[in-house]
Amino acid sequence: MTIDPIVVQGAISVPLAFALALYALARQDRSRLHLFSAGVILSLGLWIVALMLRRISSSPVVGQISLHLEHVTTTVMAPLFLVMMGHFARHPSFERSHAATLAFSAIFALFFLAFATNDWHHLMVVDPAAALADEHPAKWAGPLYWGLQFWIFVADLLGLALCLWASRRGRTPDERRRPLLVVGALVLPILAHVVYLGGWLPIHYTLAPGSVSISLLLFMRGIHRHGLFESQPIVRQDLIEHLPDGLVLANADGVVLDANAAAEATLGRSRVELRGE
Repeated sequence: MTIDPIVVQGAISVPLAFALALYALARQDRSRLHLFSAGVILSLGLWIVALMLRRISSSPVVGQISLHLEHVTTTVMAPLFLVMMGHFARHPSFERSHAATLAFSAIFALFFLAFATNDWHHLMVVDPAAALADEHPAKWAGPLYWGLQFWIFVADLLGLALCLWASRRGRTPDERRRPLLVVGALVLPILAHVVYLGGWLPIHYTLAPGSVSISLLLFMRGIHRHGLFESQPIVRQDLIEHLPDGLVLANADGVVLDANAAAEATLGRSRVELRGE
């Protein structure tokens, strides 16, 4: 008996995805960042479920359901991911306005409409039978499908760019480190998907589900060690650094964590010297 590699990958990654999404939704301090994170992870898990269904069932009805589920989750996942990264990085385009969110959502809504009306124009899926047979997209995809993949790639790059922007903007090592950890966890599944679409490996199946499980494990480890499910802290230049009054930040035990420029001038000591006292 041959075990399908997609099913093996999905058996590992789907439980991890649903567990992590439930964790995000069950948090008492749940914020918009947690909701968007849960949406991305649930979409990712359902996308992998759709891939698995086509592999384990020969029913035409199940095949149609899985194909629709795959395209719905793919279309929803990209804008959710970009908005999640915008809130994680605390970028003004996402925190102070809904314009960027609405613009990207509208683009992907058009692709969703194109898939829903594919029977009329066949610009998204040219050969439904080949798609149901889980052939490589080169054998069944229409021009709008590749247009969707382009915009997914754009959304992924913008999401990663937001993380790098947040890292560069951070003033403390922790503020710089956390976005880079997110970039490291996200690069692997994105590359796996691009490599599959390009047909650059001598295999007929995608490695994205397996790479997703690795990323989810990295996230689970980073959540507890580095607070990866928290948005990027408000950095000093946003608020603290511009206060005219001296401010010293300490934890519940009275240990100094940080200070602003006015506090340095008032106390005559640098923030580096004050930390830990």
